[in-house]
Amino acid sequence: MTIDDAIAQSFSNDSTIEHLFFQIPATGNYDLIVEQFDAEAAAGGQPYAIAWWGAAVPSLVPGDYDGNGTVGPEDYNFWRENFGDPIAAGTGADGNRNGVVDAADYVVWRQNVTAGVGSGSLASVPEPSGLILLAIGGVLLGWARRPHQ
Repeated sequence: MTIDDAIAQSFSNDSTIEHLFFQIPATGNYDLIVEQFDAEAAAGGQPYAIAWWGAAVPSLVPGDYDGNGTVGPEDYNFWRENFGDPIAAGTGADGNRNGVVDAADYVVWRQNVTAGVGSGSLASVPEPSGLILLAIGGVLLGWARRPHQ
Protein backbone atom coordinates (compact mmCIF):
# COMPACT_ATOMS: atom_id res chain seq x y z
CA MET A 1 0.00 0.00 0.00
CA THR A 2 1.06 3.54 -0.59
CA ILE A 3 -0.11 6.95 0.59
CA ASP A 4 -2.59 6.85 -2.32
CA ASP A 5 -4.34 3.89 -0.65
CA ALA A 6 -5.11 5.82 2.55
CA ILE A 7 -8.85 5.99 3.27
CA ALA A 8 -8.35 9.14 5.38
CA GLN A 9 -5.54 11.44 6.44
CA SER A 10 -5.05 14.53 8.54
CA PHE A 11 -2.21 16.97 9.15
CA SER A 12 -1.70 19.09 12.25
CA ASN A 13 -1.37 22.84 11.75
CA ASP A 14 0.68 23.38 14.91
CA SER A 15 3.09 20.43 14.77
CA THR A 16 4.46 17.83 12.44
CA ILE A 17 1.82 15.24 13.32
CA GLU A 18 0.35 13.39 10.39
CA HIS A 19 -2.37 10.71 10.56
CA LEU A 20 -2.86 8.17 7.81
CA PHE A 21 -5.66 5.59 7.92
CA PHE A 22 -5.55 2.40 5.88
CA GLN A 23 -8.07 -0.41 5.70
CA ILE A 24 -6.30 -3.75 5.79
CA PRO A 25 -7.93 -5.96 3.14
CA ALA A 26 -7.70 -9.26 5.01
CA THR A 27 -6.45 -10.91 8.16
CA GLY A 28 -2.82 -11.90 7.87
CA ASN A 29 0.77 -10.90 8.48
CA TYR A 30 1.95 -7.55 7.17
CA ASP A 31 5.28 -5.70 7.10
CA LEU A 32 5.13 -2.01 7.93
CA ILE A 33 7.90 0.02 6.33
CA VAL A 34 8.18 3.76 6.92
CA GLU A 35 10.53 5.76 4.72
CA GLN A 36 11.23 9.46 4.99
CA PHE A 37 12.26 11.32 1.85
CA ASP A 38 13.25 14.90 2.59
CA ALA A 39 16.18 17.09 3.75
CA GLU A 40 15.75 16.04 7.40
CA ALA A 41 16.07 12.41 6.41
CA ALA A 42 19.34 13.14 4.65
CA ALA A 43 20.62 14.96 7.75
CA GLY A 44 19.97 12.03 10.06
CA GLY A 45 16.20 11.77 10.17
CA GLN A 46 13.36 12.97 12.25
CA PRO A 47 11.96 11.02 15.20
CA TYR A 48 8.56 9.45 14.62
CA ALA A 49 6.19 7.01 16.24
CA ILE A 50 3.83 4.45 14.78
CA ALA A 51 0.56 3.34 16.35
CA TRP A 52 -2.16 1.03 15.12
CA TRP A 53 -5.39 -0.44 16.35
CA GLY A 54 -8.00 -2.86 15.20
CA ALA A 55 -11.61 -1.88 14.91
CA ALA A 56 -14.71 -3.60 13.68
CA VAL A 57 -15.28 -2.67 10.07
CA PRO A 58 -18.88 -2.23 8.96
CA SER A 59 -20.11 -4.78 6.47
CA LEU A 60 -20.17 -3.61 2.88
CA VAL A 61 -23.47 -5.49 2.39
CA PRO A 62 -26.41 -3.70 4.09
CA GLY A 63 -28.21 -6.13 6.40
CA ASP A 64 -25.24 -8.54 6.64
CA TYR A 65 -25.00 -8.43 10.42
CA ASP A 66 -22.86 -11.53 10.93
CA GLY A 67 -20.24 -10.45 8.36
CA ASN A 68 -20.41 -13.51 6.11
CA GLY A 69 -21.03 -11.46 2.95
CA THR A 70 -24.67 -12.47 2.47
CA VAL A 71 -28.00 -11.39 3.96
CA GLY A 72 -30.16 -14.20 5.31
CA PRO A 73 -32.01 -15.59 8.32
CA GLU A 74 -28.76 -15.87 10.27
CA ASP A 75 -28.49 -12.08 10.19
CA TYR A 76 -32.02 -11.77 11.60
CA ASN A 77 -30.98 -14.09 14.45
CA PHE A 78 -27.87 -11.97 15.06
CA TRP A 79 -30.03 -8.80 15.14
CA ARG A 80 -32.54 -10.42 17.53
CA GLU A 81 -29.81 -11.62 19.92
CA ASN A 82 -28.27 -8.13 20.08
CA PHE A 83 -31.48 -6.07 20.10
CA GLY A 84 -31.20 -3.07 22.44
CA ASP A 85 -27.42 -3.22 22.74
CA PRO A 86 -25.36 -0.05 22.28
CA ILE A 87 -22.45 -0.70 19.88
CA ALA A 88 -19.97 1.18 17.72
CA ALA A 89 -22.03 2.95 15.07
CA GLY A 90 -22.35 0.96 11.86
CA THR A 91 -20.92 -2.29 13.24
CA GLY A 92 -22.57 -5.59 14.10
CA ALA A 93 -26.35 -5.39 13.70
CA ASP A 94 -26.45 -1.58 13.54
CA GLY A 95 -27.68 -1.27 9.97
CA ASN A 96 -28.77 2.38 10.23
CA ARG A 97 -25.51 3.43 11.94
CA ASN A 98 -27.05 5.11 15.01
CA GLY A 99 -24.99 3.22 17.61
CA VAL A 100 -27.75 0.95 18.95
CA VAL A 101 -29.33 -2.27 17.68
CA ASP A 102 -33.00 -1.32 17.26
CA ALA A 103 -36.10 -1.81 15.11
CA ALA A 104 -34.70 0.43 12.38
CA ASP A 105 -31.93 -2.14 11.89
CA TYR A 106 -34.57 -4.84 11.35
CA VAL A 107 -35.95 -2.66 8.53
CA VAL A 108 -32.49 -2.46 6.93
CA TRP A 109 -32.18 -6.25 7.14
CA ARG A 110 -35.69 -6.87 5.82
CA GLN A 111 -35.21 -4.56 2.82
CA ASN A 112 -32.00 -6.29 1.84
CA VAL A 113 -32.90 -9.91 2.55
CA THR A 114 -35.88 -9.79 0.20
CA ALA A 115 -33.89 -8.02 -2.51
CA GLY A 116 -31.69 -11.01 -3.27
CA VAL A 117 -33.55 -14.19 -2.33
CA GLY A 118 -36.34 -16.19 -3.92
CA SER A 119 -39.79 -16.68 -2.46
CA GLY A 120 -40.24 -19.07 0.43
CA SER A 121 -36.80 -18.67 1.95
CA LEU A 122 -38.08 -16.41 4.73
CA ALA A 123 -40.79 -18.71 6.08
CA SER A 124 -39.30 -18.56 9.58
CA VAL A 125 -39.53 -14.74 9.76
CA PRO A 126 -43.12 -13.71 8.97
CA GLU A 127 -44.22 -10.19 8.14
CA PRO A 128 -45.99 -8.48 11.07
CA SER A 129 -49.06 -7.87 8.85
CA GLY A 130 -49.25 -11.60 8.14
CA LEU A 131 -49.37 -12.35 11.85
CA ILE A 132 -52.27 -9.93 12.29
CA LEU A 133 -54.23 -11.57 9.46
CA LEU A 134 -53.56 -15.00 10.96
CA ALA A 135 -54.84 -13.84 14.36
CA ILE A 136 -58.02 -12.34 12.84
CA GLY A 137 -58.63 -15.55 10.89
CA GLY A 138 -58.27 -17.61 14.06
CA VAL A 139 -60.77 -15.44 15.93
CA LEU A 140 -63.29 -15.64 13.07
CA LEU A 141 -62.85 -19.40 12.78
CA GLY A 142 -63.41 -19.82 16.51
CA TRP A 143 -66.50 -17.59 16.37
CA ALA A 144 -67.94 -19.50 13.40
CA ARG A 145 -67.59 -22.86 15.20
CA ARG A 146 -69.45 -21.68 18.31
CA PRO A 147 -73.08 -22.73 18.49
CA HIS A 148 -75.32 -19.68 17.96
CA GLN A 149 -78.73 -19.32 19.56
